[in-house]
Amino acid sequence: MIICALYGILAVVSFIQLLMLIIRGGKEQNIYHILMYTICAVCNIAYFAISIARSADMAIICNNITYLGGVFLPLCVLMRHADLCGVKLHKGLIATLMTGSIFVFGIVFSTGYSDWYYKNVSIKKVYGVTQMVKEYGRAHNSYKILLMVYVIALIAVVVKAFRDKKRLPKKTVFSMMAVILGPCGVYLCERLLNAPFELLPFSYVIVLGLYLNIINKLKMFDMSSSIAGVYEKQEEYGYITFDLNKNFMSCNKMAYNIFPELENVEIDEMAKNDESILYNEIIQWLEIDEGEEQKKKKINVDDRVIICKLRRIYVGIRGKFIGYSVELIDNTSEDNYIKLLNNYNADLSKQVEEKTEHIRHMQNSIITGMATMVESRDNSTGGHVRRTSECVKVFANAIKWKKPEITVKFLANVIKAAPMHDLGKIAVDDQILRKPGKFTDEEYTIMKTHSAKGAYIVSQVLAEVQDENFKEVAINVAHYHHEKWDGKGYPEGLSGTDIPLEARIMALADVFDALVSKRCYKEAFNYDRAFDIIEESLGSHFDPELGRIFMECRPKLEKLYNDLPE
Repeated sequence: MIICALYGILAVVSFIQLLMLIIRGGKEQNIYHILMYTICAVCNIAYFAISIARSADMAIICNNITYLGGVFLPLCVLMRHADLCGVKLHKGLIATLMTGSIFVFGIVFSTGYSDWYYKNVSIKKVYGVTQMVKEYGRAHNSYKILLMVYVIALIAVVVKAFRDKKRLPKKTVFSMMAVILGPCGVYLCERLLNAPFELLPFSYVIVLGLYLNIINKLKMFDMSSSIAGVYEKQEEYGYITFDLNKNFMSCNKMAYNIFPELENVEIDEMAKNDESILYNEIIQWLEIDEGEEQKKKKINVDDRVIICKLRRIYVGIRGKFIGYSVELIDNTSEDNYIKLLNNYNADLSKQVEEKTEHIRHMQNSIITGMATMVESRDNSTGGHVRRTSECVKVFANAIKWKKPEITVKFLANVIKAAPMHDLGKIAVDDQILRKPGKFTDEEYTIMKTHSAKGAYIVSQVLAEVQDENFKEVAINVAHYHHEKWDGKGYPEGLSGTDIPLEARIMALADVFDALVSKRCYKEAFNYDRAFDIIEESLGSHFDPELGRIFMECRPKLEKLYNDLPE
């Protein structure tokens, strides 16, 4: 009874194997795989039924069913092998083999009605297991001949594939051959050794259990064949496929042309760790799997530019991840065209930049000239424009490190705008502008109009400048550099952060220069007194945060002013 139970367990295991195959492969499963596992499951049930049969008639019916595996399993394996090896079987051969299988199966089913296959069949119990006692008939050798034909055909398919120099996954090919050769060998051993029990159920379970482990390889190979069909007529595209272990599976002619080293890589093996472009650019790229569905890169192979697109390959209902495909596109001509275009654009951009720089230089010269002209009319501020501009440069450099949130471009615009801060004085009457002493209240009121007038003049001078950010900074510098943090400045009495940042920067440089320079109404203050006055004015006249940064610039500002010519 233990052996009967064992046959029952084998039948259950066969059905589990069939279910596992269906789950793994889903709707994309190969039909020959399904037939192979279905036939083996049915056969193992029949073997179990024989082991518990109580009559010879029941045993004969079950024995006939077991021949499904004997005559049709080899046909399924042969057809699947031909697909795998890329060998097209002649329709006449397929028809002959099918006819032979049906013929032998029909003869087997004549048991009990004729003595062609079995002359006589009876049953006996051995250790509680029902066994059939068979006396073979004249046609029994037809089954052996059929098996021999299948084995020869299978070997012929493999030989033809290798003779045609088709690159095949050798391990997988030989593993599949075991599916037919294994049970055939067991069958022969049973007959030669006159085994007391049927061993084929064990061979079916073992062989197909091992075969489940190569299903993914077969899926990968089938997927590679499908990819090959897609790229077959697209000579400008190449492809290479790899399994999950980065083992090479297949490629087309263009891939061989790009990577000649592929000729030395065996199917189902990884390219060697060497200095080849294939290993360095493709295999190592596969090693860096960041879970992306697809990614691409550009590589140079000799004098060609190749675009590589890496994609994941999925199969089955659940989308099982089984490998990778690398698409290769020769982008040399497009890349060369783009280079030519880029060179042309670079030359054109250089010319435009040169023209723009020339225009910018002219604008700066005009602005500087106007500022100098204004300064020449003002007896009290000689060199003020040049000194404040240099002072702003030092100050802006310190701000760049202390307040990284303020952009370099913004600070560069403040530096460029600094010479224009007093441009409005050109509209102030000479009698007031060139007055040697202090202003009366009325004169001071007129003098204060220079900031608003300066903003208007700057806006007109820069009307055609396309850099809107620079224009805004320059206008604000001219307009608001006399505003005070506490709101007591002019022309609008702005306070705190309502005063544009650029104007708050300019105010510190403007006042510092006024303090350390000689004017008609005062002598120049020494550095100690000048910085004391600025420090005392933090939070009232000046932005306290910017003021502290300005105070830290003292060593550089002192050096700047000491080095300036008189």
